[in-house]
Amino acid sequence: MLPIHAQKLPVFDDFIQSAQHAGFKANDDFNGADQEGEGYYQLTQKDGRRFSAAKGFLTPNLDRLNLTVLTDVSVTKLIIDNKR
Repeated sequence: MLPIHAQKLPVFDDFIQSAQHAGFKANDDFNGADQEGEGYYQLTQKDGRRFSAAKGFLTPNLDRLNLTVLTDVSVTKLIIDNKR
């Protein structure tokens, strides 16, 4: 699973508040339409290193018999049968 938790430190809250007082706009979601401003970045890390969805979900399941991974292909249709 992806290690997701929010870590907000008081020193950064002070920095963000100071930036707002200086005229910088707040940004609560840097993954949204606008990446400008100040605020907390959304990161997915484990032991201080980037932790991807591939590491969290794909790699641990590569030996499953019902999983086939194809690379360098394009998907034109996705068929869902009985919600699976």
